[in-house]
Amino acid sequence: MTRNSDRTNEIPPAHNLTTPQPEETASLPKPTFIVDLPSKGRFYPEKSSLHKRENLELYHLTGKHEDILNNKDFIKKNIVFDKLLSSLLVDKTVKVDELLIGDKNALVFSARINGFDADYSVEITCPECEKKGEHVFDLNKCFESVSGDLSKVREDGTVEIIVPKSQKKIVCRFFHLPTEKTSTQP
Repeated sequence: MTRNSDRTNEIPPAHNLTTPQPEETASLPKPTFIVDLPSKGRFYPEKSSLHKRENLELYHLTGKHEDILNNKDFIKKNIVFDKLLSSLLVDKTVKVDELLIGDKNALVFSARINGFDADYSVEITCPECEKKGEHVFDLNKCFESVSGDLSKVREDGTVEIIVPKSQKKIVCRFFHLPTEKTSTQP
């Protein structure tokens, strides 16, 4: 290049090497996955956005979500999973505090399985011999089966189930967080 400038007596033009700003770069789509709800939306009131919703779409876990899981204030206030699910849900019209406990657990477990692995390894100490050992739980097995016919929901939102051993009929109401917080019945 120096030989050419000596020959032509011209300074080569400067190249425009500006770095594009983040808002100028194309936004990449965030990967998502679908989680089937154990309730299949059957136990939500008609006015709920979850009524008859059989599944929900979640974003994949990122470092942002790990920060939520490690936030000491969220853990202390017992809102860490609510914050996590609020951040993971693609449909922002879904209110986390309206979720039934079983559906919420399915979403949290699915996020964990999808982000890390279905094997959850823990160290357990035997209460009798105090020997320590490792046990691996397969998180996929947590929601394999539901006993009882949950397809027949009564008008009041309850379900009648026959207990397998005693063959007694019981009537259940599925709790979501607001109901659970205000319930005074055992």
